[in-house]
Amino acid sequence: MTLDDMRESLTNSGAGLIEWAAKVQGADTVEIDWDGTLRQAPKSILLTQAINHATEHRARS
Repeated sequence: MTLDDMRESLTNSGAGLIEWAAKVQGADTVEIDWDGTLRQAPKSILLTQAINHATEHRARS
């Protein structure tokens, strides 16, 4: 992966998070596999974790 490829990927993933953030409602859930057990997880928690994770990576740059 080239540096330009990485920039494009970051731009696309950031735009996707922004788009998703505008659509997620507090009551929205998604089914996830947690160690072999299917569970309902709030989409807002997953969104928050994704944003925090991305922020950590950008802070290291």
